[in-house]
Amino acid sequence: MKSQVAAETLVVYGFVLLFFATAVAVMSYVGILDFSVLPEKCIFPAGIDCIDKPRITTTEMTLALKNNIGKLVVSDLQLGSCSPTGKVISIGKINATYSDLPVTVPFKEVFRIKISCNFVTGKIKDTVKITYSDIDSGLTHMAMGEITGSVVYP
Repeated sequence: MKSQVAAETLVVYGFVLLFFATAVAVMSYVGILDFSVLPEKCIFPAGIDCIDKPRITTTEMTLALKNNIGKLVVSDLQLGSCSPTGKVISIGKINATYSDLPVTVPFKEVFRIKISCNFVTGKIKDTVKITYSDIDSGLTHMAMGEITGSVVYP
C-alpha cells in the first residue's frame, strides 16, 4: 500500500514537471521568453584597453579605448557584420572633435572610435578590427576585439 502511494506521487510530480518543462519550451520557441541575454562588453588584446562598454545606436557604434602600446597611427577600422559608411576617431577629452583616418594616437591616451553602420534593434555581438602602425618600429599590426551590446535609439 505504501509503495503504491509513493509510486503514484512520483508519477504525478513527474507529469507536473514534464508539463512545466514543455510550457517553458513552447514559450521560448514562440518568443515569449527570451534566453538570449548577453552582457554588454568590450574586449581587446593587451595594449588596447576598453575603458567602457560600447554605445550602439541604429546608425553608429562608439567605443572608448586606451592606447597602452606606444605611439601609433590608426589607419583602418572594420566591423565584422557590416561595411561601415564612416570611420572616425577622437583623441583626448570627451568633447574632442572626430577626425578621419589615419589618426596618430599618443601613448597612454584615451581615444574614441565611431563606426557608422545600420544596426537593427536588439543585441549585437561582433568583432572590431583596428589596423595600426607602431611609429617606433614602423610595423603594421591588427588588433581584433569583441564587442557585445544593445542597440539604443539616438
